[in-house]
Amino acid sequence: SDLAFELEDNWKGALDWIELQRDEKGFLRYTGAQDGKGLINKCWKDSNDSMSYSDGSLAGGALAIIEVQGYLCAAYEAGAHLIDIVSGDNEQSEQLIALRHQTIEAIDTYFWMPDKNTYALALDKDGNRLDVVSSNPGHLLWSGAVKKSRVKPLTNSMFDEVLWSGWGLRTLSASEKRYNPLSYHNGSIWPHDTALFGAGLFRYGYVEQFAKVTEALSDLADIQHDLRLPELVGGYDRNSNIPPLPYVESCRPQAWAAASLIYMLHPHRAQKSASRDVVAA
Repeated sequence: SDLAFELEDNWKGALDWIELQRDEKGFLRYTGAQDGKGLINKCWKDSNDSMSYSDGSLAGGALAIIEVQGYLCAAYEAGAHLIDIVSGDNEQSEQLIALRHQTIEAIDTYFWMPDKNTYALALDKDGNRLDVVSSNPGHLLWSGAVKKSRVKPLTNSMFDEVLWSGWGLRTLSASEKRYNPLSYHNGSIWPHDTALFGAGLFRYGYVEQFAKVTEALSDLADIQHDLRLPELVGGYDRNSNIPPLPYVESCRPQAWAAASLIYMLHPHRAQKSASRDVVAA
């Protein structure tokens, strides 16, 4: 609680920034590289070819990335909790919770793909879905931005063999045209990405599935020659006798990969960092 007071100007400033940046549907977007400078994609999958449609073509411009909208929901929830601590202003806190629920409904309306039982990777500047099957929706579980009615079908789709390799989640489904198991963001496996999915499963009460993810990441670390989780590995199917093919330029050790396994081995912490409630259907 002391930290909430100490950083009050900062987190209130962040909430103010959010309200200035949201588009007409309530989403956060980023713009592409300006004058050829900087990153084209400003999300965790920041490679130039990470954002695509199911026909294989690349998307650009002002994109609303699915997991970022989940982070937005988490920010509203955290903001409401912080306001409760520093001022007890119920009206302001309730406004943020209402915005959270509105955003969750908007995510469901604009991103959910019923034919694939998952969320689109992103929306382009015209509102068209980047309709590929990817690992990104797993972050929505972690941030508590999935309606109860969507959790089971989403979980099943995430564990489908085209996305779940046995070592973790492929960043892009093996059924997609741009899939490449040795690419940076189009089919490789990132431990932190898989861990956020796993923590989200725990949040929604999917304990057996959480254990499956934890075991996969533990096995992945155990089979490495240095017992370290690398930044990423190749997205080939798991063979119990053969370590996953490494991504040559992968960092090792790598901070968020190492933190991922620690996080997963303490599920009570994963739950503590999650919401006090789960969104109703």
